[in-house]
Amino acid sequence: MHIRIIETVREHSPLCFITNQSENSDLKEDFSKVSTLIELKRWSSKASFRVLMYKKISAIINARDNAVVFGCNSEFYLGLLPYLQEQVRKIDLMHAFLGDNQYSFENYSLPVVNTLDNRVVLGPIHREKLLDFYKKKHIYNLNDKILTIPNSIPVSRQVTKKDFSNNRFEILFVGRNSEEKRPHLFIKIAEEAIQKALPFSFTMIGDFETLKRSVNPKIHIVGKINDKRELDSYYEKAHFIMITSHFEGFPMVLLEGMSKGVIPICTDVGEIPGYINEEKGTGYIINNNSNEEKIIQRFLEILSFVMISPQTNQIFSLNVQKLVENEFNELVFKKKYRKLLLLN
Repeated sequence: MHIRIIETVREHSPLCFITNQSENSDLKEDFSKVSTLIELKRWSSKASFRVLMYKKISAIINARDNAVVFGCNSEFYLGLLPYLQEQVRKIDLMHAFLGDNQYSFENYSLPVVNTLDNRVVLGPIHREKLLDFYKKKHIYNLNDKILTIPNSIPVSRQVTKKDFSNNRFEILFVGRNSEEKRPHLFIKIAEEAIQKALPFSFTMIGDFETLKRSVNPKIHIVGKINDKRELDSYYEKAHFIMITSHFEGFPMVLLEGMSKGVIPICTDVGEIPGYINEEKGTGYIINNNSNEEKIIQRFLEILSFVMISPQTNQIFSLNVQKLVENEFNELVFKKKYRKLLLLN
């Protein structure tokens, strides 16, 4: 999504600073196509180098007419803000709400939040939580500064019609092997479903190769996929996608899957429950209970329901495709970001 944001102003030759150490170079070429890419590496992480880099970078930015800086999830970026002059427009993007968590960017950014011209969030749930958080911190002047811009994805106008009448359903888990994604919950759900001989096949896509020896061999671990066409082929075959996360914004994997008619079954985190729920006919929501066993059992209850509900599945599959087309429209996304970054 960050590449898409940069691409909206590509003709203005943007600079892109990578301020954290990247785990891999998977998207490096894509960033380089839409910007001049500069990787700071230890110049942003080593404390003795940071102030020097703040002064050097801010001097260049401050000297530019109509300069705009845009950051996301970067401690270096927040540290740079006090060095930027008032005429520089300062914007940041927050994907997920963590609030009073000691590691949250909401807390970390409090000393500089008033220097921001705008803070972008992915939806109204996050916006209301953020305003409430600031109210508790006695900060009251940010209401007009917080903007909502949902993620987007290019979609085909061709409708995908899935077959829910057979006796086998494909379920995907796509993401990073990280604590907040809780892949261990997906594995436990899959293993119980397999033990109960439920008619589902389970596939994990991401950096999960190290798990192959420890999980049920019937759980298909694909590994990372960098080719979009190959990833789309899995979405096209899948019937359901699971999000078991402890916290989220609105994951791109949901948009990718829903655009191919894949039905979400998700914990109620981030902006997800505002779009995905049974009332709207767009998927299934599980309470993000502190008791993980209850979460697992609720996922299994929903699996027991969907395997005998082909008509409902077909309706939901068509609904999620309409949802992506209507609410996560790429043209609207580009228009909003151009207006924000270029003021036109």
